Amino acid sequence: MLGNLVENACRWCAGLVRVSAQREDSSVVVMIDDDGPGLAPGDRAAVLQRGRRLDESEPGAGFGLPIALELAELYGGSLEFEESSLGGLAIRLVLPG
Repeated sequence: MLGNLVENACRWCAGLVRVSAQREDSSVVVMIDDDGPGLAPGDRAAVLQRGRRLDESEPGAGFGLPIALELAELYGGSLEFEESSLGGLAIRLVLPG
């Protein structure tokens, strides 16, 4: 999951990606932030559909984010999109700790 999420952040960033992790209650929260263009709230559900890509000019098959979400949910966790303090997208991966 992390490999895919960090690779996506590196692909879309302007030059900075920040990865952090912390324990929250009984979970581990991993945040992947970037300084790229971000992702409009209306597009966030679309990129979680298998094979759905918003930018066909970039390489990829559109399976990475949906698979990361599916794996997180199989482990009892979640995957959420937020606005990054770096100006781009923040992905919040929550897993049972």
